Amino acid sequence: MHISSLSVSTRMGKEQSVPIFRVPHTFQNLLTKNYPPSGVLTKPDRIPTGEEGNWLPFIRNEKEPLQNNWFCVKQPSSNDLKSNITWKQARDRETEFFAITAPWCELDEGYQKYLRTVNLIERSSLVLSDLISKRYISFSTTSIMEKIMLMRMPQAS
Repeated sequence: MHISSLSVSTRMGKEQSVPIFRVPHTFQNLLTKNYPPSGVLTKPDRIPTGEEGNWLPFIRNEKEPLQNNWFCVKQPSSNDLKSNITWKQARDRETEFFAITAPWCELDEGYQKYLRTVNLIERSSLVLSDLISKRYISFSTTSIMEKIMLMRMPQAS
C-alpha cells in the first residue's frame, strides 16, 4: 500500500510516478511503538534536473513526517558495482555528490545530517542501541522484581 508518490520525469522525458510505501495501518502502531521509523530516499542522482525540490519536504520532515526523519543516500551505480568499487570509495563519491550538487549542498546545516549513508547508519545505530537498552533495562528490572517477590513469599513447610 502506498500513501503518496513523487512525480518525476525519466531521462527520456516521460513522466513517471514513483510510489512512497508505508507499512499498512494494522501493523503501523505495533512497529512504531517498538521501532520509531526512519524513511530512506535513494538515487538522488537519478532525479531529473529541477525536480529535486519534490524531495526536500521529506528531508525537512515536512511531508509524511517520521519520528526519526527521512534520509537521502546515494548508492553506487551499476557501473561502479561492476568495477568493484570499495565501500570507502562509494562513501567518498556520495559525500562529493551531496557537497557539490544543488539543492543538496544548499540545505541548511541542520538538514545536512539527513544526507549520506554514514549519517543514516549513525542514526540507526543510536535508535537501535536505545531500543536494546530499554528492553534490557526493562527485562532486568522485571527479573529483579520477580526475584524480590519470590523472596518475600512465605515458604511452604
